[in-house]
Amino acid sequence: MPCARCGSRGEPALRKPRPYSAAWSNDPGTYFGCPECGHLLARLSGPAANRPSDVPSDRLPEPSGLLREEFLPELGRSLCGWMGSQKGGLELGDRFGAAAKAIARRLEIPVLNGLRLPGRVTVVPSFVLAGLGSPWIVAFCEIPGSSFTFAEAKVSGVLEVETVETVVIVSVVEFRGTARVRLRLIGPEGEDPVPLEGSPIQVRQRRRADR
Repeated sequence: MPCARCGSRGEPALRKPRPYSAAWSNDPGTYFGCPECGHLLARLSGPAANRPSDVPSDRLPEPSGLLREEFLPELGRSLCGWMGSQKGGLELGDRFGAAAKAIARRLEIPVLNGLRLPGRVTVVPSFVLAGLGSPWIVAFCEIPGSSFTFAEAKVSGVLEVETVETVVIVSVVEFRGTARVRLRLIGPEGEDPVPLEGSPIQVRQRRRADR
C-alpha cells in the first residue's frame, strides 16, 4: 500500500522523531513509519521503542527546536554580558560565535571552519554546524561592526549546498528600553514567518559605542 501522506511504496522502516521536534517532545519512541516522509504506521512498545532509526537523518535535531531550546538562551546571556562591557558590535559577534561553538561542543555537534559554495567560492560565516559530517546549519550575524555579517547573495548561495537545512541570521533588536536576540530562520522553501526571539533584557544605559 502506498503511504497515505506522500504516496511512497517503500517498505516500512524503523523511524524516530527528530530530537527537539514537537513529535519528539510528545513521544520520542521508535515506530514503524514511511521511509520517505516518516508518516506513522504503527508504534512499538517495550524495549523495541528504544531501537535506533533506520534513517540517518532522524538523528539530526530539528533546527528550530534546537536553536530555541539550546542556543537562544545562551546567546541571550552573551548579550547581557556584552551590554555591561561597553564594547562594540565586533566584540558581540565574537561572543555569539564563541557561545554557539561551546554549545555545539557540549551537544557533540561538529563545528566546521568556513563553507565552500558551489563554484568553489569559500565564505566564513559566524559558525557552521555539521550534520552527518556535512554542512547543516549555517549562521551569520546581522550586527553593525561584526566581522561576520551576511548578504542576501551569500544566503542564496549557502542554500544551494544540498546538505544545508537552515540558514540563521542572528541579530539584536531594541524596543522600549529592552534588547533581545532575534534568530531569523531561512530554509530552501523560504524564511520562517515568525523569528525566534529571546527574553527581553533591560537596557540600563546606552553603550559608549552607540553614543
